Amino acid sequence: MIVKRLNIAWISILLVVIIMAAGLFTFRHFIDSLVYSQHQVFITNAEASLTSINSRIQNLADQLDSYTELPSFGEIHYHQLTLNEAAVNQNKRALELYFFSLHRREPGYSAISFIDSKGREQIRISGQAISNTYRDFSANKVFQYFKENDHKQSLLHLNDSLPGQAPTISWWLPVLTSAKKKLGYLKFEITFELLKQVIEIQSRDKEIHVDLVDSDDRSLLTGKPVIKPKPEDLEWSLRQTLPLPGLGWEIHLGANQEILLDHIHTINDFALYLVFPLLLVMLLVLVMFAIRHHKAEKNIHHMAFHDMLTGLVNRHEFEWRLDNAIESAQRNDYIHAVLYMDLDHFKLVNDTAGHVAGDELLRQLSSLLKNHVRETDSLARLGGDEFALLLEHCLPDRAERIADNIVSMMREYKFSWDRKTFDIGISIGLVLFDKNTRDHDEVLRHADLACYRAKDSGRNRVQIYNAEDNSMMQRHGEMECVNRIRQALQQDNFELHAQLIESLQGEEHTTTWEMLVRLRENDKLITPDSFIPAAERFGLMPEIDRWVVRNALAEYDRLSRLNSTGKKYRFFINLSGTSLSDSTFFEFVRKQLKKRNIPKGGICFEITETAAIINLTEVVDFVEEIQGEGCYFALDDFGAGLSSFSYLKMIPINFLKIDGSFVQGMTEDKMSHSIVDVINQIGHTVNIKTIAEFVSDEQRKAALADLGIDYAQGYGIHYPQPLLEMINNELSIN
Repeated sequence: MIVKRLNIAWISILLVVIIMAAGLFTFRHFIDSLVYSQHQVFITNAEASLTSINSRIQNLADQLDSYTELPSFGEIHYHQLTLNEAAVNQNKRALELYFFSLHRREPGYSAISFIDSKGREQIRISGQAISNTYRDFSANKVFQYFKENDHKQSLLHLNDSLPGQAPTISWWLPVLTSAKKKLGYLKFEITFELLKQVIEIQSRDKEIHVDLVDSDDRSLLTGKPVIKPKPEDLEWSLRQTLPLPGLGWEIHLGANQEILLDHIHTINDFALYLVFPLLLVMLLVLVMFAIRHHKAEKNIHHMAFHDMLTGLVNRHEFEWRLDNAIESAQRNDYIHAVLYMDLDHFKLVNDTAGHVAGDELLRQLSSLLKNHVRETDSLARLGGDEFALLLEHCLPDRAERIADNIVSMMREYKFSWDRKTFDIGISIGLVLFDKNTRDHDEVLRHADLACYRAKDSGRNRVQIYNAEDNSMMQRHGEMECVNRIRQALQQDNFELHAQLIESLQGEEHTTTWEMLVRLRENDKLITPDSFIPAAERFGLMPEIDRWVVRNALAEYDRLSRLNSTGKKYRFFINLSGTSLSDSTFFEFVRKQLKKRNIPKGGICFEITETAAIINLTEVVDFVEEIQGEGCYFALDDFGAGLSSFSYLKMIPINFLKIDGSFVQGMTEDKMSHSIVDVINQIGHTVNIKTIAEFVSDEQRKAALADLGIDYAQGYGIHYPQPLLEMINNELSIN
């Protein structure tokens, strides 16, 4: 039961939340993967840029080395010039010219000098001419470095520059004699712009910027200190030492993640500002749906186990709780009680003030009854004006006291509606049950019997069930019969029999049969006197009447279609007074007549005189309406009432069936003979055909014919037979 009541909508929401969390985790993992991938792309591009810069600088270095290969001056070595001092002095002019021509081919070099081992500048090409001014480099820190460390490799040095002047780079190369004696140095002064251009070529990429940084972490491109980026600055960087000896410079490559990850941020923003809000909206919609679904489910659950009008538990739920109480009584030897309550005069309120008033009465009484219910008790509306109260763990005296209090409360209660006041009583059947009780059907059946016993005893009282009470046993038999009737209706166990109504005057050419209903149980036929009283008492006659009408008209239609002789037939069908009081019964009959091929006068409905008197208004209306559909109407058991003749002027009937008690005694009793004669004469006076019932022999049949009675029926004329058998006989004769 608990599993069945699990809220599927909440489970769906939980699944959606899990899916969203998994989706968010997956999305973040995807974004991280994109960032990592982009970082790898940056590293690859940065390394490619560094390789390109290094290659360009190496080319520059190789070019400088090639310039040291002075022509015609002895043996040349990589990064050094082997030249004797005498050769330099003898060929100073030639060297000056060579340096001059070299300087003119490569304007990027601002000066080329030859410095001897003492630090004196011997040759200098500066600008567009050979300089006549020679400087002393003996105090120069590069010269001092060479002198102190006997350095034999080339060195680079960034020269100091005056404000407004472009900085230059000095490339010092040691010059050795053939005896490996240091002769001096060649110094190339290179404009920084050459190196700067190489760097800035790689800086044109918008995503990656390049900087040249000296050993003091100062940018050589901007002259400003370089601040190392922090992780929160969203900077990626890569640095590498410049392949130029002596400088200690580094190339820095950096990138701003905001630029590199712009498309990733776009995806992230799309998810953050569109997808996830949309999912959130969907989640909110699901939550709202779940809440509404939960409320609807609670309402449906409440409706399934409660009465919609009063809010009390319904029969199904009450029987379930009663079964649990029976089980507890069987298991623990408890005693419980049930009050079966039926309102008195409820039909009067419905008929007088309408069903709206009746519904309001039920609601008010439900509220009043709740005041007599303990928390452990169960108050239910079983249907109509019937209520039940389950008193668990309740001793007999306590249960009877509760029932008496309810009756006293109802005696004082007045129901007011539309300026009318109604006295409403209540009849209560009290039944106690213990471990010997079988099921809830037994408990309710006994409680119902006690309730009806309370009604029969004068209403508005309490009746305790007693299995030895004869009246309750009789009522029990009737209720058993009611169950058999209901089962017969469900399983179509009724049968139609027919009895011939014979014409006594020889003028009638229509074969007339009266329809008689039987109940078949286990190949045994049960006559109407065994089940009709119970059906009338418990309101089942309208259902039986509908079954008879439906099946009788169907058989009449079959007989008419298969009859090839043109012979006419008439079926008499008995109706109860309760059927004529049913506002929907005539519409049912009319629809059945429309479905069948029924000629005028082919069907005659009949009702007893007693039932007609009780339901006079309804009977008159029904007769007028049914005659408008081409049917006849008969009044049965006529003469039994004290004022029978007065009703002949009120009810427009076609046939009058004389009560059988007069017919049976007419040959021995002159009074009965006279009554039959008078009824016949009065009937003929108003053009009503007469039918004598209970004709048991030929003597009575002859006497009736002598009086001018039109028809006769009884065992002396024809014993009832199954309708199907009589129809088949008719068709075989035809």
